[in-house]
Amino acid sequence: SDSNGGHSFADGFATLQKAANAAAAGDIIYVATGTYAPFSTNNKDVRVWAARGAKPVVDGGGTKQCVSAGSNGQTVSRFRGLTLRNGLTTGYGGGASGGTFEDCVIENCDSSSGGFAVGGTFVRCKIGNTVNNGGYFCNYVRLINCVVSGVRKLTSDGAPNSANICNSKIINTTFADNFFTIWWINPTEVYNSILNISNN
Repeated sequence: SDSNGGHSFADGFATLQKAANAAAAGDIIYVATGTYAPFSTNNKDVRVWAARGAKPVVDGGGTKQCVSAGSNGQTVSRFRGLTLRNGLTTGYGGGASGGTFEDCVIENCDSSSGGFAVGGTFVRCKIGNTVNNGGYFCNYVRLINCVVSGVRKLTSDGAPNSANICNSKIINTTFADNFFTIWWINPTEVYNSILNISNN
């Protein structure tokens, strides 16, 4: 219950939003296995980590962004071991805006303007299993040691369509088993990465 004290699993909050609101700068929020509603940290200096052995899922339900961690370039809030699923927003970044994500899974997240994320850093994350409907795949993000797979963006006749990767940095990241073409928008930088895009 959100009326709990939030100091142990036995006394834990029911929602991540309550936990984020109650956390002080420097706090770590440990998350148990379960499915949670979207939440916001507003660039607060907190850590939201899956508890040992836990597999928490933040589900946007196809109507909301999963995690609002901050504005473009605000990466103070950190997240580890979460799955962001079914995020959708009318802006950018159906999965997340801002934040630093480590060892997370981002799947079936998109936005009407385009993209699974805007303005965040993703380290050792798995990103994909989605149909990209907007103009962007990502915008102002850093992908480091990530795997991108299962992303589809099609024209009306079923051919691979272009998705923009804009103002981003891609490092040691593999794109494989996707079906779309990339439209690079400067100043995107790519280092030591494998880009195998339209190989359905």
